[in-house]
Amino acid sequence: MDLRFTPEYDDFREEVRSFIAANWPLQGDAAKLPETEQEMVFRDLATEHGYLYRSIPKKYGGSEQPQDILKSKIVLEEFNRAGAPHELSGQGPSMIVPTLIQCGSEAQCEKYIPPTLRGDMTWAQGYSEPGAGSDLASLQTRGELVGDEWVINGQKIWTSGADKADMMFALVRTEPDAGKHAGISYLLIDLKQPGIRVSTLKQMTGTDEFCEVFFDDARTPAENIVGKRGEGWAVSKATLVCKRGAAGAVAFTGDVPDSLDDGEAGPGFPIEVFNVLGAGDGFMSGLLKGWLDGEGWPTALKYANACGAFAVSRHGCTPAYPSWEELQFFFERGITRPDLRNDAELEQVHWATNRAGDWSSVRTL
Repeated sequence: MDLRFTPEYDDFREEVRSFIAANWPLQGDAAKLPETEQEMVFRDLATEHGYLYRSIPKKYGGSEQPQDILKSKIVLEEFNRAGAPHELSGQGPSMIVPTLIQCGSEAQCEKYIPPTLRGDMTWAQGYSEPGAGSDLASLQTRGELVGDEWVINGQKIWTSGADKADMMFALVRTEPDAGKHAGISYLLIDLKQPGIRVSTLKQMTGTDEFCEVFFDDARTPAENIVGKRGEGWAVSKATLVCKRGAAGAVAFTGDVPDSLDDGEAGPGFPIEVFNVLGAGDGFMSGLLKGWLDGEGWPTALKYANACGAFAVSRHGCTPAYPSWEELQFFFERGITRPDLRNDAELEQVHWATNRAGDWSSVRTL
């Protein structure tokens, strides 16, 4: 497998290097601005030239470039090499922005995406609750539509950066009489209001990046619902989906399907769900497997796609790293099994090959 860049990409790398050399550090009066403002000026210029926010439409503040994972990689490498400001990270740019592009209204995209990309608005994810972690659909935080506002009561936990965030995208139960998954809505909530209290959680390491968030008659406008009322579970899938940039590693080219067989699949493995938190390690381990096996680039990307998906295919969140036995099981049966989350045989493979301690309850296959 030849992983060397072609001349096209070598030329692109030189183009990026020339751009950075000409524009960073800033010169003249711009160099006298505060550091954060200098970074913002450079990001705006880099976006205008098509280097940053390549997958975001121009009307929302992106550069709207064709998907090309190698060009994106080159941009990242060269910006890091020069110490130039790259795209802002965090749950805003990486999670809510693509979710709004796929599922949000035009008004929501126009209001929230540009300030998020510029760093003027930061976000936290409101999913987990004390009684709803791996079984997220058991969440109990309630939302009641009163007039033209949602009134929210409940609690979220393990919420990264909520003490510093401006906004939260949250799953809230709005239809208490509906089924477990059917009664959930996806709301955008302003965290800077009297009805919300945020407390940090001190860990063993002494760090406190996680928070718990309490809602006591907190409010958000009725139009701050993403997607339809009671269909937030489907919207949450969009937040948990990662579409890889290379053509050989696109999980789905259309909407996220309910089963493996219903999706409009790209050239990569037609898998169920990509979790943007944790799928990256799986993706790279699959790529490494392809390289170690001497496979070509397309096959290596298929492995990468499968491994990235596998980390979340059962529970919708990142479990322990899959074993080689699990991966083999996935490679052999992943395409034909429509719902790996509830596959009892696969669950047994996982426990038998990953868990230490009491093995007496594990069935031998």
